[in-house]
Amino acid sequence: MATRRKTSSVPLQSCRSAVDAAVYRSLPPFPRTDDDLRPAVHLAALYQSAFVPTGPQQQVQQEMNSKIQEVTSALMIPNVLIILGTIGVCGCLLISGIGVFGKQPRGRTLLLKVFLIAMILECFRIALYVFTQLEMLPIMEEYMPKMMSQAGSKGPPGEVFGTMMRVMTLIGLGLWVAWGLAKIGLYAWGRSYLKKPLVINYYNASQDSTTVY
Repeated sequence: MATRRKTSSVPLQSCRSAVDAAVYRSLPPFPRTDDDLRPAVHLAALYQSAFVPTGPQQQVQQEMNSKIQEVTSALMIPNVLIILGTIGVCGCLLISGIGVFGKQPRGRTLLLKVFLIAMILECFRIALYVFTQLEMLPIMEEYMPKMMSQAGSKGPPGEVFGTMMRVMTLIGLGLWVAWGLAKIGLYAWGRSYLKKPLVINYYNASQDSTTVY
């Protein structure tokens, strides 16, 4: 019996070896010589020159970062206030949502107020973001072409690159404002829905039934 089991496992092992060999042959060749590794080394050098600048390029980037830091430091208090307001709104939304699903009239009333506060907070968030980006845009337009010229990049000229930066920033601003307006519209729709007579009667009826029982 032991001999039969031993001999019957040989074809299975050979099949597995054949399959492994076929899979190995189908894989792309792994770089083993210096010529194969040369593109990877060149790519790493490009990455280092782009994200870890040295020499005059590093000095330009430090100047740009210091000016950006001035803008962000000046707007730190409004950003912190908006973050704290967002945390408070999220907590109130959770509490009011639980009350609404529990058919409590107080939950509906609280949710109406929270939606209004969220709309106001979102308006301040959009205004602050737009103001921050517009303050940073001239800095980016001034220093990014300098960094490219210092790095010896073969990309577009400084003026063209500055125009590209402006267009990309404005597109990003447009998308941000559109998303903020969509949230404001959602909050406004929620308020209008909760103010419908049918919804008001529903919660009043649930309160009356709870009082009776």
